[in-house]
Amino acid sequence: PEMFATLRGKVIFEGTAAGSNFAEYRVQVGQGLNPQAWIQVGEDAVQPVTDGKLAEWDTTGLNGLYAVQLLVVQKDNSVETFTTQVLVDNQPPAAQITYPAKENADHFTINQRITFQAEASDEEHLARVEWWLDGKLVQTLTEAPFVYPWTAQRGNHTIELRAYDAAGNEFRTPALTLNIK
Repeated sequence: PEMFATLRGKVIFEGTAAGSNFAEYRVQVGQGLNPQAWIQVGEDAVQPVTDGKLAEWDTTGLNGLYAVQLLVVQKDNSVETFTTQVLVDNQPPAAQITYPAKENADHFTINQRITFQAEASDEEHLARVEWWLDGKLVQTLTEAPFVYPWTAQRGNHTIELRAYDAAGNEFRTPALTLNIK
């Protein structure tokens, strides 16, 4: 991955670990900017790789800044290293519809102007918030305020909020049902 890429779930590390003096390589990860301990990802590999899969890392349950390091050992036992920093984010954003409240969802009349309001946040980076009305995407926002104005139409309707972070984690609020008379 590129420097400071945001990752989640299973991650495949791709690149090159080869050369005329190549003996073996390993991929390891450590938590933080300057890790005090490293965990090896996969086994030591004795076959060179050129622009291919080096290792696969399951980040499930992990969050935060990690260093990823590729070590290539040469036949003379010298070691070349390449390190990049990544942000692991397996935590979905938080979101809620703040207006209208569920208990007030049936107090609107036809042609009344309603401004739906919501709050959304993420520990790392909130990418976007989507408003869905009756199962259809009606608005996408990338920054607060997370509001959606709508003129009420007769019938039963549902409004839902979906929040996404930079890693692609998603949170959906429960659908709020409106009965407009």
